[in-house]
Amino acid sequence: MAVVEMQKIHITGLVKEKKALLSFLIKHGVVDIQDMKIDSEYEDIFSKGYDRNLESGIDSDMSMLSKAISILEEYDKSKKPLFKVRKDIHRQYYDSIANNANKLIGFAEDVIKADNSIMDYKSSINTMENDIHSISPWMGLDIPLNKSSTDKTRIMLGTIPEYVKPQTYIQSLDEQGLLCQIHQISKDRTNSYVVVYVHKSDVEKSLHFLKSIGFTLMEYDFGDIPKNLINDKKKNIDIYKREIEKVKESLSEYALKIDDLQTAYDYFAIKKSLLVVDDKILSGKYSYIIDGWIPKEKAQDTINELNKSYMCDIQLREPYDDEEFPVLLENGFLGEAVSGVTEMFSLPNCREADPNTITSIFFALFFGMMLSDAGYGLVMVIACLFILIKFKMESSTKKFIKLMLISGIATVVVGALYGSWFGNFIPTILNDTSIDIALWFDPIKDPNRLLLWSLILGVIHIYIGLGMKGYNNIKKKKYLDAILDVLPWYFFFTTACFMASSFIPSVPKDIYDILTPIGSKLFPYAAGVILLTQGRHKKGIFGKLFGGIASFYDLISFMGDVLSYSRLLAMGLATGVIGTIINQLGSSGGFTIVGVISFALVFVVGHGFNFAINALGAYVHSSRLQYIEFFNKFFEGGGTAYSPLFEDTKYVKIKE
Repeated sequence: MAVVEMQKIHITGLVKEKKALLSFLIKHGVVDIQDMKIDSEYEDIFSKGYDRNLESGIDSDMSMLSKAISILEEYDKSKKPLFKVRKDIHRQYYDSIANNANKLIGFAEDVIKADNSIMDYKSSINTMENDIHSISPWMGLDIPLNKSSTDKTRIMLGTIPEYVKPQTYIQSLDEQGLLCQIHQISKDRTNSYVVVYVHKSDVEKSLHFLKSIGFTLMEYDFGDIPKNLINDKKKNIDIYKREIEKVKESLSEYALKIDDLQTAYDYFAIKKSLLVVDDKILSGKYSYIIDGWIPKEKAQDTINELNKSYMCDIQLREPYDDEEFPVLLENGFLGEAVSGVTEMFSLPNCREADPNTITSIFFALFFGMMLSDAGYGLVMVIACLFILIKFKMESSTKKFIKLMLISGIATVVVGALYGSWFGNFIPTILNDTSIDIALWFDPIKDPNRLLLWSLILGVIHIYIGLGMKGYNNIKKKKYLDAILDVLPWYFFFTTACFMASSFIPSVPKDIYDILTPIGSKLFPYAAGVILLTQGRHKKGIFGKLFGGIASFYDLISFMGDVLSYSRLLAMGLATGVIGTIINQLGSSGGFTIVGVISFALVFVVGHGFNFAINALGAYVHSSRLQYIEFFNKFFEGGGTAYSPLFEDTKYVKIKE
């Protein structure tokens, strides 16, 4: 539960060793290299920057490898893990891939070409299938589709709406004396497909007539009869499909080398990291300078290793009082589990306390109170333990599963206290809903009691937040602020809570009869302390006075924050009530065979939905209580994450 101590490291060395030293640093991943500025007096000696063209080339290679990997993933028959995780490889294997990286670029090109050929074949097949669909209505035609005329005759293909009957247009042609014949080839639900033979002397008149009956001219470029065309295209489709299968077989063989391509991709990623770091360091003709941050506990070992292999001067120093340094958090199980939630809000800055351990306790407690069902919690615990034991995961995924594990444990405890095991499942099975199995109390029967405890927990949570503010001030050696920014507010808020106790349901009368008079007598003194202390940083007497007066608004904010914790009641009741309704619906069929089957189906589907929707709500609202009600009492945030130069890979983890 702490921000790791950092030291500033300054390295000066020989340019001829720069590449090797940077390789050492990226391999060990301990130095967060900082962007250095060139002083005007050294502009002629040192420079910054790197070869952008080389970077562009690396990006192009990485893009090609990425595309090839994406293609081969479809053909990779190896067993896929449930969670995406980088593969462990040995340094020796990585070095062999690095030496053959350019060959693998050529291999990736072959993969892409093969995939493009499949797309070309599919495009051709699609075109031919469309052609077949277009030609099929003309299967009965015994002349080439592109045949448009003879010496004395114009030939036209087209469609006539199906509702126009042949005897109608045949009679009209005879009446007009047009040398025009219309032959129906086929028809569907909407059109008749016809071939029209017209003497060239009557083309214009015939076209006028044809348009009047809805004729639509169709023109084709195919130089063969429809039957032959369709047969040829079907044969070509079969050929192309066989070619596709051959290419897919070759891609399945290529997929055996997907690990090599992934390693090559990471090799180029590391190469790019080493390249762009030149934009942060100073390089001259003979020497270079590196500035960075290193965890204090790793500094000396790193220096010893560097001095063994490189000609360089290394200097260490502690950060200055007003100097910002990158933040690395060191947490135990609880703190690590919730760190992802905290980082979604912000990293703590380098001079404030790490809130993760305390946050994890309250997050899990609030989650448990909102999900509030021991059965659901038990499912979470079993599932999370199984995943943690059975599967390998990346750090971020593992943190989330740990958070769900401790939240599940809290849910089991709270649910048992409330007597909720898949709603009222146990009383329902025993056919006696009057049974009370709660170890503490049933919130459905006594919601006011849960409201009281929700508000009490809210006050405790906020008070701890104020205490964290005092602790941060102590860390900054602001001892007076640590006292005056915390203790007066404890006094002020406590007296206000005492006064408000009579308005809170479930507070016994003999309790608030004691608390209310105490709060009423002490509140003016508490208000006076606030008035005298909270405007102390303002200039002038009136500024200090009005600053103190303005601080009274925080009482309203405090009361609003406390009331926000009533969501612990609302969410907890929602889970329990819905669970009870599900059990009632399921048991309505009685204890017959059909009734039991019906109950099982309703139980699984209903409780599955209730668990999913309320677990999501519990996660969101637990996070909100941390962000809004807790963090705003002390959390400054804005820390810059510790980001050392290291082998930042996507697919593999390199082991020595």
